[in-house]
Amino acid sequence: MKTIASDYLRSSHLLSQTGKLFAIASFALLLWQLPSEAQTTTKPSEQLRQPNLTRRCSGRDAIPVLVEFIARGEEWGNVWLDGRNLFSARNFNRRYRLNLCPRGYRVIITGVTKHDVWASGYLDVGKTNVIRIAFSKNGGVEVSGDSSAWLPDAENDPIEIWQR
Repeated sequence: MKTIASDYLRSSHLLSQTGKLFAIASFALLLWQLPSEAQTTTKPSEQLRQPNLTRRCSGRDAIPVLVEFIARGEEWGNVWLDGRNLFSARNFNRRYRLNLCPRGYRVIITGVTKHDVWASGYLDVGKTNVIRIAFSKNGGVEVSGDSSAWLPDAENDPIEIWQR
């Protein structure tokens, strides 16, 4: 009877160890399949909204341009690119970088709400390799890298801006 009991204890111990190993292996496989932070700079739900991050630019000589948005001041704001919310500047995320294909983009910079428009205009990407756009509620938009890349709208009517 002792041998049956000791065999049972050994087999149950082996099963519990096997179950733990299986759980660890499953968890490791799950982590291995997830993208690392080095591969993605944003949440997966936002990756679908980002334009031209994974696609190659069409055209023989079209090279993606690094565009950086920098929120100055302490106000919370949003950057809209071609009608999509690209970047939300909050407490700690005040910079945002992405690669854009050479062409014109409609950019609207707002406060927390969509109707608090700080600046709007067109961004002409493609003349230089890097463009930095610094913005704030009262300071407007400052562009470095290509001063002619930003073409501001004449007026910032909150209703009319979204109809262009």
